Amino acid sequence: MGTVRTVPNNPFTPGSGVVPQIWVGRVEEIADAEQRLFPRRTAGLFERGRTYLGDPGLGKSVLANRLAEDRRDHGDVVADPVRLARGRDPLAALAGAVAPALSGGERLARGVARALGRVEEVGLLGSRLSVEGPTEDRYASLVALLQAVATDAADHDRLLVLRVDEVQNLTGEALSQLLTVLGDLLEASTPTRTPLGEQVQAHLPVAVLLSDLPEFSQRAADAGATFSRRFATFELEPFDDEEVRATLTLAFTEGLEVLGEEGPARVGMTRDAIEEIVGRCLGDPFLFQLAGAAAWDAGTGPVVSAEEVAAGWERVRREVHTHAQGKVATLSELQLAVLSAAARLGPAAAADLADAVDRPTAASIGSTLQGLQSRRLLRRDRDGYRLTSRALARHLAGG
Repeated sequence: MGTVRTVPNNPFTPGSGVVPQIWVGRVEEIADAEQRLFPRRTAGLFERGRTYLGDPGLGKSVLANRLAEDRRDHGDVVADPVRLARGRDPLAALAGAVAPALSGGERLARGVARALGRVEEVGLLGSRLSVEGPTEDRYASLVALLQAVATDAADHDRLLVLRVDEVQNLTGEALSQLLTVLGDLLEASTPTRTPLGEQVQAHLPVAVLLSDLPEFSQRAADAGATFSRRFATFELEPFDDEEVRATLTLAFTEGLEVLGEEGPARVGMTRDAIEEIVGRCLGDPFLFQLAGAAAWDAGTGPVVSAEEVAAGWERVRREVHTHAQGKVATLSELQLAVLSAAARLGPAAAADLADAVDRPTAASIGSTLQGLQSRRLLRRDRDGYRLTSRALARHLAGG
């Protein structure tokens, strides 16, 4: 048999925001969106937006993109993702993401056209909203535009889905403005008639998906936004080993269908290879995709072996190191020292961690422990403090 596994047919996708072919977990979050969020918003009932929080590499953007792509497959209106680079005007970014959704060749409803006209008065040129003009006018015009787009979606029995990523790059007034705009959109309603002829107020069919780092909730509160009333938060955790094991077993037991150099073929994976990947990634979503991609590329035959997993891992070891370093790059010297001590000691009491970093008492590192917990790098259970990420613990312990 010729080459079966090739770079183009590699099913693993280590990368920011890319929805992978080999999908693991997030059952609770997907069920919530499919069974509650989307049906209620489509039916005109109020339902809060969703915020997915977690450390870099935990798949926040991937989850939001997976949910959005599913809705696109259902025929709904899915706006371009809003990625908020540092310093970017959030109202401009939101207008720019929604504008392409209006140009799909369909006739614009009159309400949409009027809203576009209002926004143009304060600087919307094509899909760009100028930062010039009174804030109140820009805000009101953008809300009117979003409501008109959502109303147009409702007229076509469709849902409008908005995604906002990298919210951590906003602070203060900019963050407050964005959350207020989105919150007002979620609470907006329009009169409609039921099948029985009764007139009622129906909420617009719009679903908002935000993704950010763990400290977002506190920053939203500091910005004065009514965040918790308008958004429900899901804090993503690393996968457990059984989720990874089950995914690989289901995908490869009967062979994953691929198009090899000589035509359709199937690729299997040995049990030892599956366990090797489980042990390498330790539940980290990015490392799972990275380990799988590297193992696939380490050979060309119809079965992925444990030896190929190990060989592939060696080839990406530097990227593994960089990924781990990114999780601790913004920590203070004391925070990093405490986290490293927790990685070495395993479950440890606060007093033991204080001793490990040459501090006199547990109270002397109390605020440090609290900060690490708020960033979801450290958690406390009955056995003591331990890292939330086993992969990061391995890295900091020198593994």
